[in-house]
Amino acid sequence: MKVRQSLFRLVFLITALYSLNAHSQQVEVVDVDKVEQLIKNQSDTLHIVNFWATWCAPCVKELPDFIRIGETFGHKNVRLWLISMDFRSSLETKLKPFLRSKNIQQPVWLLNNTDYDQWIPLIDGNWQGDIPFTLIFNNQRNQRVTISGETNYQRLEQLLEEMF
Repeated sequence: MKVRQSLFRLVFLITALYSLNAHSQQVEVVDVDKVEQLIKNQSDTLHIVNFWATWCAPCVKELPDFIRIGETFGHKNVRLWLISMDFRSSLETKLKPFLRSKNIQQPVWLLNNTDYDQWIPLIDGNWQGDIPFTLIFNNQRNQRVTISGETNYQRLEQLLEEMF
């Protein structure tokens, strides 16, 4: 009987710990209005907005570099925004498991708008809709840089140093 109780407690503890880890990653489902508000933000924060998806190989490849940039420059009033272009229906089955497997703790937004022709020009008039796509800006200082396609830590670091 004691072995059964101990086994039950162990299974309960493992399940509880897994649940805590599973819920540690926050993914907020947002519409384009929230992203547009972010893009128009007038604070003196340097924002890095990366549009990506779990099904995009270049996006997945560069993601660790964005995480590292966020950690390196976070104390310098830099804010990293990871905006997933995954389908809403894959939130629980693909996106959250992917984030857990990569141990990504930064907040992630899941963009819930599929009418790309409507909202892409609101983000950047020159953006053709390809991902990965990165927007780095500080509206108060009138700074804005876009990166269409894959990037890396060194390029991001250089751009950020130039913007400070």
